[in-house]
Amino acid sequence: RASSLDWMASLTFSPLQAAMGGAFLGTASGLLMLFSGKIAGNSGALKSLVLGEFDVSKTAFLGGLLAAGAFFVRVMPSAFEAAPAPSLGLFAGGVATGLGTALANGCTSGHGLCGCARLSPRSFVAVPIFMFFAAFTTNVRAGTFKLGEFAPLTQPAEGSVSLAAMLAAVFLATLPLVFMLTTKDSHAREAAVGAWVGLSFGTGLSLGGMSKASVVTSAFSLSTPNLTLWVLFFSGLTATFLIYRVAEHYMKVPQAIAPSGGRIDARLMVGSAIFGIGWGATGFCPGPLLVNLGATPMEPTILLTLAGIVTGILSSNLYGQALDTIMNMATGQKSQGAVKCQ
Repeated sequence: RASSLDWMASLTFSPLQAAMGGAFLGTASGLLMLFSGKIAGNSGALKSLVLGEFDVSKTAFLGGLLAAGAFFVRVMPSAFEAAPAPSLGLFAGGVATGLGTALANGCTSGHGLCGCARLSPRSFVAVPIFMFFAAFTTNVRAGTFKLGEFAPLTQPAEGSVSLAAMLAAVFLATLPLVFMLTTKDSHAREAAVGAWVGLSFGTGLSLGGMSKASVVTSAFSLSTPNLTLWVLFFSGLTATFLIYRVAEHYMKVPQAIAPSGGRIDARLMVGSAIFGIGWGATGFCPGPLLVNLGATPMEPTILLTLAGIVTGILSSNLYGQALDTIMNMATGQKSQGAVKCQ
């Protein structure tokens, strides 16, 4: 089992492998919008499941993430790392992640990739907030704000390029079958598309390094800076943005562009800050955690962190109402209730 110090430092940076992971993430996110008009939001899908709001597409998407983890732990074990011992801090970080993403209605996928690609003002506010608080939390935990040496460049993991090429070919070959073998607007098609996107998304997380919490924490750490997360994020955002523009301008998918008038309120800003704290404390947002759950379903640290996320989601309505009351008392307005995600 890894120590907390080991878990906080990823030693190498492969730009090509990170970019490959981002390409899978962005393509999966973009095609879900193109074909289904839906956002590939990991935390939103998990929230629906936890709150009993069954959606066949979202449930299949989560299943795809789990299946990707189960696959990669066998064909590419280097995509994962030993977890630290379970602790109250990891549970608390999970609670913050679940609570924050539920309040803000999004995480790194829903706001970071899809929201920014939709040109959503809410996401343009949320992303810098949770990035800042994740970085602040990571460096406070590390006990230093001194700049250290950047992670050295390295070649992609052995076999990862050929594996990525093979999987890309498989995904492209199976996508037409999804539409040929299912009926339009049927539950079967929703499930097939959701599972396909979840598998593709989980592939990107595993290939790109996001299944390792240390890659996330080192991306925010000044003492052990690693650029893997940033290359993956911007390559994924680029792919998502380009496919969303195709969906908007050529396929006339209205959901590909955020509607005007989205509220930028306390739930969004406070929730984003809380999520950033949880992300920086654990190194996991919901998507990568579920990939790890698929890889090691009995790992106590993964289960404890997931239990924290579920607890945070379940408490979000009560916390949100309290936050609304505080803000309304401060502004003298009547409660506006919950705000739906853009």
